[in-house]
Amino acid sequence: MSYVVRTIRSSETQQFKKIFTKTLREFPEYSKKTLHFFSSDPYRNRMITLYTHIGVFVGNKLVAYLLAPEPEGGVSWIYWLAVLKDYQDQRVGTTLLDFFEKLCIKQGVHSILFYSDKRNVGFYLSRGYRVIGLDEKSYFGPDAYIMKKLIQKPDENKFLKEWYK
Repeated sequence: MSYVVRTIRSSETQQFKKIFTKTLREFPEYSKKTLHFFSSDPYRNRMITLYTHIGVFVGNKLVAYLLAPEPEGGVSWIYWLAVLKDYQDQRVGTTLLDFFEKLCIKQGVHSILFYSDKRNVGFYLSRGYRVIGLDEKSYFGPDAYIMKKLIQKPDENKFLKEWYK
């Protein structure tokens, strides 16, 4: 199957909102009330306006996404990464992470961080990430593993370049 990885366009906001809400079902660690909050328009609108909002598409269909704020000091945090259930175990997540890592290198990022639930840690370990800690009762209540990957040597000439134009 052929995948295209690119920025989610503003014209695809409604499609993103539907996929975002659908993938929330894959996170059983959250309460119904929290899932309802995540599904709300104010929250979804905030997520789609983050600095980085990339998706994996099969034709015109969005099947995976990654959302991240603007990197700072050479570090990029991933807020959300999800793949539709029918597209899992087909290298979609790997394709998305590879794309994001290359994008981060161009932006001068040297470190990628995010939280993961226990069931996905193995996937991230296989992609070269490591567990650097456990945040008990983290954001919205569940335990979360803190994942990290160094993707290049820190270079302040790269991560500060926007400040010294």
